[in-house]
Amino acid sequence: MILLVLAHLHCLSTAVRTGILSRRWRGLWTQLTDLAFRGVVPAMIEAALSGFATSAPVGTAFNLDIALPSEPDARQVAGSLLHAAARFSPAELVFTLTLLSFTEKKHPYPSIRLPCFHRATSIDLDVQLFLVWPPQAGEFPMLERLSLSGRIVGIAGFVTCSPRLRLLRAKFRGLEHEEMHPALYKLGLALRSRSNVTLSLLDVCINEPGILLLDTLPELSPEELVYTTKRHAECWPRPLGMPRVHSATSIEIHWKGINFTMLNCFHHDFSVLERLCLYGCTIVELDTLVSCWPRLRVLRVDGAMSGRDIMILSPTLQELVLGTCKECRGIDIVAPMLKQLTMEVQGDMDMSMLVSAPLVQKVSWRRMYTGPGTSGANHHKNTEAHPIEVREIRGDRSMYRKLSM
Repeated sequence: MILLVLAHLHCLSTAVRTGILSRRWRGLWTQLTDLAFRGVVPAMIEAALSGFATSAPVGTAFNLDIALPSEPDARQVAGSLLHAAARFSPAELVFTLTLLSFTEKKHPYPSIRLPCFHRATSIDLDVQLFLVWPPQAGEFPMLERLSLSGRIVGIAGFVTCSPRLRLLRAKFRGLEHEEMHPALYKLGLALRSRSNVTLSLLDVCINEPGILLLDTLPELSPEELVYTTKRHAECWPRPLGMPRVHSATSIEIHWKGINFTMLNCFHHDFSVLERLCLYGCTIVELDTLVSCWPRLRVLRVDGAMSGRDIMILSPTLQELVLGTCKECRGIDIVAPMLKQLTMEVQGDMDMSMLVSAPLVQKVSWRRMYTGPGTSGANHHKNTEAHPIEVREIRGDRSMYRKLSM
């Protein structure tokens, strides 16, 4: 029972300090098999791993979770600490560098060549902006699940040296285009040679936006796609077609100022897409695109849309979040499974509204008025001076009250 309490502390240094509570607690931490080091000095971690490796019974399967602070000293010893962890030979490894500050991100980061973990079935490595490479020789003979986050230019090598790999999660951070393209190309070749490997997550964060890069990502067939660029899309005034990721159940794009349209929508299969989140983006012809996603459950679009009626007819949608809808003439939403509705509308007093959502539970909306002699905004209510003309609302009475108060 006491060992269960120590295990749920998820911190080995805290477990050690419980020895002051009672004699029964002293030394029990040495029997733990789930070892978590959080914010501990690297030298102490290496010493502890050495002690556990020599005192533990042969065949003991350890799970190792190390979270290093982001100080420069910790960054310099990250590679040697991973080698110490490999000698410890855990069954599961989680290795994380804590989030870096803006100043720390400017520091140079050494490369890490991951050693072989012969007994590991799962590895989760998040090393921020470190350059990560696979071992020069050897393999991961037992590895079934791999999650890598950082400057992972050598990720294809991890796929080829892990014969039992089944699940891969990849988060690219801090790479330039000239590094990103060959890394993705080699990863695609490695995945095609290993048809039993599932790319469950492809998360790309890059400073400079690129249309060609966005077109390359679908070729890797990820189940979940996240694409983030920090630059405004001023150089692409024309709308883009949605990324053609046939295997994706979730697509999330952070790209300020870009417009997506129905271009090529009907020529590609989006039948498995369940979640679409566009941050800073907008969708042209939203009603037409929604019809292309027969399983869509979550739709979030926070970019500004203007000069259009909002019409959404979806039998599967459960959560709908729309950003600022400027010069909106009318709203027509029919979603029998909808449970959450959040939207911001800017229009004149003639705007009409129809919402049919029998199962809705949560509604949050903001109305802003335009036109001669009218101004202002309200949240969750309408004033008598500026009412919304509601043609029809069918569904939960609580929704009716929130929309018509």
